[in-house]
Amino acid sequence: MWFIAPALLLCLPGLLAPPQHVRVDVTVQGVPEPPALVAAAIAEAADIWAAYDVDIRMSGANDGAPDRAVSLVVTLAPVNRRKETGTLGSIDFSGGTPTPVIKLYPEAASALIAAVASSRRENTWPAAPADRVLARVLGRALAHEVGHFLLRSKSHSTAGLMRADLIGSDLMAPGHRGLVLSMDEVRRLRSNLLAAKS
Repeated sequence: MWFIAPALLLCLPGLLAPPQHVRVDVTVQGVPEPPALVAAAIAEAADIWAAYDVDIRMSGANDGAPDRAVSLVVTLAPVNRRKETGTLGSIDFSGGTPTPVIKLYPEAASALIAAVASSRRENTWPAAPADRVLARVLGRALAHEVGHFLLRSKSHSTAGLMRADLIGSDLMAPGHRGLVLSMDEVRRLRSNLLAAKS
């Protein structure tokens, strides 16, 4: 029976490929937010992507030469009421290729938090300072948009990190439960990183 596990593993093409480490350096621009809040949001996105050997850092946090470096600009933008109401983040595509600029909308994140808080009883609201919850929501929105960039895709999934509409509890809950990539998305990520390396 010892041969069954290796045989099953061989049935999962693409999952045994060695991980392709990539570092994402983030430069933040736009609406001024407290530096601690911005750093916490980036750390939240980094925690989610660490499972896929993607290292997200503030630009300038240089601990040596990365294996693979990607530079992204994150703009903290005011909400365009006609276009982005309810949208927490966005990334543009040019000819099917994602641009290296992600927009996050702190006002929309704050409005979502307020809406969820007002619809819950006081004793069910997570015991965390408002800034920590806001950083969590913005970090998860950032992680989703980084997914569009690294997967080179506008597509959304039906579940997980890349679903189109993450619900308030997924965005605000302390753990990362459910904020994962599908197996197809993991294969696509590895394929994209291998293609970029060659």
